[in-house]
Amino acid sequence: NSKDTAVTDLKLIITGRKPSFVNFRIGIDQDEDFYSVLQTSASWGNRNIWGKGRQLSLTISNSIQLAKKGEEQQRAIKISDLFSDLELEPVKNAIEVSYVEPWFLGYRMPLSLGAIYEPQNKNPIHFKYYDRLSGEAALTRLLDKYTSLTFLARIEFVKIRGVKDEEEEFFRLEGDNSIRRRLSLYGRRDTRDNIFAPQKGSYSYSSVDYVGHYLGGDFNYIGKK
Repeated sequence: NSKDTAVTDLKLIITGRKPSFVNFRIGIDQDEDFYSVLQTSASWGNRNIWGKGRQLSLTISNSIQLAKKGEEQQRAIKISDLFSDLELEPVKNAIEVSYVEPWFLGYRMPLSLGAIYEPQNKNPIHFKYYDRLSGEAALTRLLDKYTSLTFLARIEFVKIRGVKDEEEEFFRLEGDNSIRRRLSLYGRRDTRDNIFAPQKGSYSYSSVDYVGHYLGGDFNYIGKK
């Protein structure tokens, strides 16, 4: 209501995204192992459970290989092939659940939990089907404005279908379905003024990985970066 013509009223309206969401996706893509695949996925989640910043999501996805009937060798499918006889074979399936607790034990220390179940996936090397169940937990602590530490634990279980128990390890390693169980510690310090076009500052990163040994799995080593 000021009579000063140099003063203007500013009305700022901020609208946040709805916390709950549902997403669907379908499309044809090129896969490095199975060439042309039909990919579908459906996701549900909530970005702000009970108004506490907690996040929960569930995603179900699968990939179906597209191949010309009667052709022995796989190849990328052309548009014209879509209107002819195609063989459809499910090759990848996954059910993924993730949860984020932003204030773990009352501290600003985000805890991320995730689990993925992959039933009856096809291995592109030995063509055996396998089931994989994996889980991961990551806890991040900000030491200051620029420095953070992350502790990560990951566990996996893999079952190769149609083989004897004593043959499973061979097929896991041969088909790159090996079991890797690890404990990791990551440290990061980032003082850059801009992550895209920095003019000053620095970025440093280090990690220690404890893989296998008492955790089990197909590999045993300690890695440092």
